[in-house]
Amino acid sequence: MSESRQNRKRLVWLVALVLLCLCAAGPSCSLFRGGEEAPLAPAKLPPALPELDEGVCLRPTQMEARPGDTLEVEIAFKPAAWTVSGCEVVLGYDPAVLVVVGVQPGGFLGSDPIIGLNRTDMSAGEVTLAMARRGETPSSCPAGVLATVSLSVRDSAPVGAYPLELTKVGLADASFQDIEGVPTQGATLYVVS
Repeated sequence: MSESRQNRKRLVWLVALVLLCLCAAGPSCSLFRGGEEAPLAPAKLPPALPELDEGVCLRPTQMEARPGDTLEVEIAFKPAAWTVSGCEVVLGYDPAVLVVVGVQPGGFLGSDPIIGLNRTDMSAGEVTLAMARRGETPSSCPAGVLATVSLSVRDSAPVGAYPLELTKVGLADASFQDIEGVPTQGATLYVVS
């Protein structure tokens, strides 16, 4: 057999092997999705991160949902030795995946806090809250929930892992001075089929 014929035969086998591999990959292969790479959700979720001992965090830290599902995320405060009189918090999310259904104030700043701003920007994927405590600030603030955000997973949401992030956290103490160095922790939403 000539050398060129052997090379063609090898090439045919190589192409057949590549096509077989692509068929085995199925729709998860980027060639079947028009070259787009979507963040795939793991087959088994990784262990949830433990919550911060102190700071501002999203609870739960890990969620699983399907397109069309509604879920709730708490913006939780665990103050160290801080006396918190007011705050501004921005929660960021992927607007192509999630829609904000509602925002309900929690009891962290008392039963009747002053709500200076409760704005949802659906196109930017941001919920901005600015709230303050009415009356005196206690010398010790117990842990609590600033707000609960209800989110709906879009019907068109692709399978994948999506972060929910606290993109801004500003806290003011009893003298309305900034509290610096506040640890924050976001969450991850896993959209599954």
